[in-house]
Amino acid sequence: MKPVRKVITRAPHRSVGAIHEPWFQAEPIHHESQLEKYCIEVLLLTPSVVRIEHQPLTIQYEIGGKKLEYTPDLRITLHDGSRALVEAKGQPYENRFRELLEGGLHERLRLLEMPLYLVPGRLVDQRHRSQVSDLRSMARRTPPDGTIDALLRWASRSAGASIGDAETAGHPLAHIGYAVGRRLLSVGPAFDLSPNQSLQLGSKHEHVHIDHWLGYPGRAEDVAA
Repeated sequence: MKPVRKVITRAPHRSVGAIHEPWFQAEPIHHESQLEKYCIEVLLLTPSVVRIEHQPLTIQYEIGGKKLEYTPDLRITLHDGSRALVEAKGQPYENRFRELLEGGLHERLRLLEMPLYLVPGRLVDQRHRSQVSDLRSMARRTPPDGTIDALLRWASRSAGASIGDAETAGHPLAHIGYAVGRRLLSVGPAFDLSPNQSLQLGSKHEHVHIDHWLGYPGRAEDVAA
């Protein structure tokens, strides 16, 4: 394996940028497409994820005697110390990636003993994408001092309560969205802020497997299995 690739080359079909979230980690998280950015934003809302790295390593493998290299989009570290890789692929790149898997990359990935979750652009639910974006925006708007502490105290005493219940108790949706966006509270992989949606402390959803978050409304495929 080679060291992390640090230079990001801008190309016409890519959207190059970085997400800075000091509350989550000191280092920015780079992305090279809107689909990668979406995956990063989902992971930032996922309670069990504690670190996200962009293009963390380069994997060398062979197909038909030809030496090739593959650099995963993301590597994530979970709260229990385990790690997983994430690959975001739109068309036609998904088809090409699957050809490489069948040709020899899959066997090399198995040796890493890490899941590699493939997120195809064709399966991303656009309404879900919009909800993720809304939550990320709400997470950047800091509420007045004391309001989030009061919301969390209420949530800890109100097992099974809904977002509507929280609003009735005097907690504005903007504050609820901030708490969900910072993973202090959780509404699960749907990221739904409708009044009937159940509201939990963020730690209650740390056990929900990462493929449910990345693959909503289905499950992301582990192509290294």
